[in-house]
Amino acid sequence: MKNLFYLFLFCSFLVNAQSKKTYKIKKGDTEIEYNESVSEYSTYTKYESYLGENKDKSGALLEWKFDGVKQPISAYWTSYHTKSYGNYFKRGERREYFKYTFINGELNGLQKVSMMTDKGFKNVWAMAVINGVLVGKQIIDKNNSWVRKSDWEAAYTVKTFGEGKKYNYSYGGGWMVDSFPENNYYNLEDLVKLFLEDFKALDNEVALTEAVNENNINNRFTALNLWEIKDLKIDTSFKKLDGKTIAISYGMNRNNEITIRVDPEKWENASPAKKWYILYHELGHDVLNLEHGQGGRMMFNFPTKEYTWEEFFKDRDFMFDYYLKKKYKDYAPLNRSWLDN
Repeated sequence: MKNLFYLFLFCSFLVNAQSKKTYKIKKGDTEIEYNESVSEYSTYTKYESYLGENKDKSGALLEWKFDGVKQPISAYWTSYHTKSYGNYFKRGERREYFKYTFINGELNGLQKVSMMTDKGFKNVWAMAVINGVLVGKQIIDKNNSWVRKSDWEAAYTVKTFGEGKKYNYSYGGGWMVDSFPENNYYNLEDLVKLFLEDFKALDNEVALTEAVNENNINNRFTALNLWEIKDLKIDTSFKKLDGKTIAISYGMNRNNEITIRVDPEKWENASPAKKWYILYHELGHDVLNLEHGQGGRMMFNFPTKEYTWEEFFKDRDFMFDYYLKKKYKDYAPLNRSWLDN
């Protein structure tokens, strides 16, 4: 593992459920009713929105809350049909379902969206997000009218931001997604830095959970493990490579440097999901010092096939879990709910 600088911040955590509260907000013709279950270190908030007598939306958020700091853990948002449409849709049936997953307070993972179709309610598309950065999309139902819209990614971003505002996350706090422009795929250092931020986010969340589970300081304080790379040289460039090799790492077991070479022609022809998969494989060598045969399928000798975004996130999680099991006592993999159908 590369040299890391650790900063320990002690944050208050309170335990055991204490209170519940319900409140309503009126906005025009819409009334939103909130129900909160508050424990001493987390809050679960559920709301229902009514347009007249018809429920039109609902949602829920689970979040950490400690020392005046809060961050989301998971959330969902659902809309409902407020009118019946012949034999197709009935009033009160679900129309859309957005599932949000976070790591260390940032959107992270495959953010799945389900909708009512002529074949029933099903997952139709998903956004691929790495630590708050939108890196791709996975269309599951190409016939769905919503995903055929030219501005659907912008619409998703606006909808997500609006949902965060309902819980007073007006700016930041994990409800903002940044874009990853096409040009960034040719600036390899940007991809390496996002990998480092991604691993750091999971490591931070595991450290947080680990400290709570160990009842650190009478279950009221925990060390929030914030680390950053210090004095690390990142050396990336394009270079023609032999055979089918797309990229290769030269920095394994060199703890002060990351050295990656990428074949420009093969890189150009690879899909975004494959680019990220190959890069994470090489950084599994270079940053985590993993050999082939360590860390699951992402660290297999020949990661050369086409990959879906779901395969990328599933195999990334397995590789990170493999490393973190060695770092943390009694480590149990976090529940990554974006893998659920």
